[in-house]
Order: sequence, then C-alpha cells, then structure tokens
Amino acid sequence: MKNEFESQLTAIGRVIKTVGYKGALIIESFNGYDAVCENLDKCLIRVNGIWAPFFVLEIKDHGADLEVLLEDIDEKTAKQLTFQEIYVMTKDLPELEEDEDDDELDGWLGFTIIDDHWGIIGVIEELKILPGQELAVVTYKEKKISIPLVEDLIYDLDLETQTIRMNLPDGLLDL
Repeated sequence: MKNEFESQLTAIGRVIKTVGYKGALIIESFNGYDAVCENLDKCLIRVNGIWAPFFVLEIKDHGADLEVLLEDIDEKTAKQLTFQEIYVMTKDLPELEEDEDDDELDGWLGFTIIDDHWGIIGVIEELKILPGQELAVVTYKEKKISIPLVEDLIYDLDLETQTIRMNLPDGLLDL
C-alpha cells in the first residue's frame, strides 16, 4: 500500500545493470518516459526500504537504453541499485503535449468495435490517453476491457456507421 509520499511518485524506468568502474547505471525507460529519462536531472530510488534522492551527473545513449552517472555513487553502491525502479516526483513530469490525434479520438466515443473473429465487441464508453498509447474502454461479456487503439489492429474506420473494424490479437479479450 502506498503512503502519501509514494503516491506523489511516478516510476519512469529501471536499473538493468551497471557498467564501468565509476558506478554508471544502465537504465531502461518505461514506455512513454523516454524523453523524461533522457533529460533527467534528479531522481529517487528506494534503497533498503528508504527513498534516496540522487542528482544526475551525466546521461549517454547505450543502445536502446541509457547510461546514467549519479552523484556520490561508486561501483559497489551501483551494483546494489540493480533492478531497482527509478522514480521522479509526478509534479516534476512535463505535461504531455497536446496531440492533434487526441481531439480526433474524442470523437470515437460511442463507436462500436467489431472484430473479424469475435464479432461485436462493444461500444466505446471511455478513452484513456496514456504515454505512448490510447485505449478504448468497452464492456465485453459484462466485463470492462481496454483495447489498444493502434494502427496495426485497426483496418477500417467508418465515420458514417460509427464502427471500428479490428483484428484483435488472441487472448486480448480474456484479460
């Protein structure tokens, strides 16, 4: 259960390993937080159950991940941080820029999602805009499910009949 302080934090990535003798960390950013990680100047990491603040000295690309050097972290301490999540204060996160597609998505409320294999899935009751993806919330078999609205799954959008035809992956409706 999160306490009041923890409820003000957002996990943006995870330490996946260390590199070098200076205590550099390789950080994998969570979906949608790539830009936040690339511009990180301070972060919080839970160390032995205690929230520890760290200042970022240097950030470099490391393949698909980032190599980050934190202030006052040596090689031994860095190893203790492996597999720990990186947090920032939610209030310090940049606001998501308005995407022109967001306004277009609002118009999809009330559209019916139809899958080729499963037939009518349901009517879009709510849209959730998350970093990196948009989700349509529908009621399917008396259960609310979230369906990703991605181009790879949508093959027809009919504004006249207010239907979205999709090829949903197996298992998505079972979640």
